Amino acid sequence: MNYFKKDILIQHIDHLNDTYFYYSENGLLYKSVKLDYGTETIEETFFNYDEEGNIVKKDIY
Repeated sequence: MNYFKKDILIQHIDHLNDTYFYYSENGLLYKSVKLDYGTETIEETFFNYDEEGNIVKKDIY
């Protein structure tokens, strides 16, 4: 199930996982946050783009 809230898309996968997608004003994804309730971990991913809007770097923490 997906929910929209302003510039955030929330994807509710099941009762153990949620993923939040954050978008810039021009509609490009700049950050995602995955919450894993089973293992109690958080994974953050940051996206960098070139001039044409292609992903050139993806940092995962």
